[in-house]
Amino acid sequence: MELKDEIEQVVIYPPNRPLEREFTPSTEPVLYQYLFFIDVNKRGQFLVGCSNITGSYWEGTLFFYKDGLSAIEHNYSNYFISNSSIADGKFFTDNMLLVVEDSGGLRLLKVPNNPNSPLKCEALLNTVDGIEKIAVWKDSNNVISCSDNSIHLWTINDDLLTNPVKEFRNYHTEPVTDIATKVDDEGLFASVSMDRKAVLWDIRQPITPASVLYANEFGSLTAIAWNESNSNYMAVGSEGGDIYMLDIRQPKDYVNVAHGFECKVHHLKFNDGSYLAAAGDSPGFLVLESDDDKLTPIYRNRVHKGFVRGFSWHNKFLYSCGFDGKVLKHNVFDSF
Repeated sequence: MELKDEIEQVVIYPPNRPLEREFTPSTEPVLYQYLFFIDVNKRGQFLVGCSNITGSYWEGTLFFYKDGLSAIEHNYSNYFISNSSIADGKFFTDNMLLVVEDSGGLRLLKVPNNPNSPLKCEALLNTVDGIEKIAVWKDSNNVISCSDNSIHLWTINDDLLTNPVKEFRNYHTEPVTDIATKVDDEGLFASVSMDRKAVLWDIRQPITPASVLYANEFGSLTAIAWNESNSNYMAVGSEGGDIYMLDIRQPKDYVNVAHGFECKVHHLKFNDGSYLAAAGDSPGFLVLESDDDKLTPIYRNRVHKGFVRGFSWHNKFLYSCGFDGKVLKHNVFDSF
């Protein structure tokens, strides 16, 4: 009798039955703790992307907000639910958005007229490699992205996303970590990589589109931003926490350096003047003043409870997001 009871308690699974729990995508938008990026258009509308990266089922949510206060209070107007974690996103036009997924998806989304409704996917392309970063130009149909050690140029015409127009593979010998466009000149962009190089690109040059702007002797380069108010200068961040100011007229060397963090620099963002926001793999962020060949730290903030991941400047305010599930507004200029 005791043996029979033991046998009845044994559970036998058929050979083809999956032993793992089944997961289904969310039907309602979820604000996950991990906010990866924030972007703002000229109308003052905000785009915020978050992902679930700690559970067994990774998915992402993209939120569209009508203004900065709505982003802070998480009063979203529209949303998009992805079945993959979301790596980056940008406004392409005021009502068209681009988002890239770790699964390799590149999506073109349209903001509908109906509030509290999903963003409409106008086009989807699946790439072989997961796309890490995306960058756009002002008033251009071209888009640039990076994945692994490759850079791709895409074109959007009549709300349709086409396959890469150009592919730049193996110019960098290690994974590309960040890209930045010269927003008013769609021929120019720059990239940084784990191979310790910052590369300046001119896609109008068919034979040699790339040239090494700077090579760091100490470690990998992990972030880059182009100064839109003075486009001769750009800033790059390193694995060691240093931030270098580069002059495209003086390649091969930096013109100034500031030590920002005791960890790698993750993200850099200039405002429309001479101020640079910087975040590392830490809860705090830093604002530096860029005055031609000088780079001076002027403001430091540690209000976030998790890593700071993204920045957007709007109306002289700095908006930040991070791994604490919050969008915060900072009045940087009244602090000094």
